[in-house]
Amino acid sequence: MFSSYGAGLQLFSKGKMKPYDLSPLPNLMVEGLFETSHGLWTTSSSDGVLLLNKKEQRLFSKQTGLTSNNIYTIFENTPDSVWIGAENGATLWDGQDHLTNYTSADGLTGKRITAFFKDKNQQLWAFS
Repeated sequence: MFSSYGAGLQLFSKGKMKPYDLSPLPNLMVEGLFETSHGLWTTSSSDGVLLLNKKEQRLFSKQTGLTSNNIYTIFENTPDSVWIGAENGATLWDGQDHLTNYTSADGLTGKRITAFFKDKNQQLWAFS
């Protein structure tokens, strides 16, 4: 799969590129692709993040509990601990239905979370 800003996802198969249906992301402004044990995550600059797997296409957005619809990164700490880095902070997803937001009010020094990293001591770092 290839992401294309403004043109959604393209699937390369049998020597040809074909558009991949992303109807839950209305404007198709795909920013990035991340893979976790839950499936493929397609981040967007204005619509949130779409989780694609064999069972579903699930959209996470500000309307469903994220800090923002402008998503920068996805990081799987464990299958029940997936971090979503966004314009206004970070969101922790429990792998089911619960989202917990962390913002500057919770101690983040910046608003925009662009990456996560786990060091050799298993400490999680958020880059802002």
